[in-house]
Amino acid sequence: MIGAVAAAVVFYLRRSLLETEAYGEEEHESRGTIKELLTHKREALLVIALTMGVPARV
Repeated sequence: MIGAVAAAVVFYLRRSLLETEAYGEEEHESRGTIKELLTHKREALLVIALTMGVPARV
């Protein structure tokens, strides 16, 4: 219950705060895209495997 209230407060704060000027000037159009994910194939596959429960052998 406490976690849910804390999550709601954090969500409200993040939505109401303004971004800094440095963050607004950055070019981050490719963030969160499949194209950007595929530039880090090994790491992405490791995260997917760990999420599925496959042991990592690095």
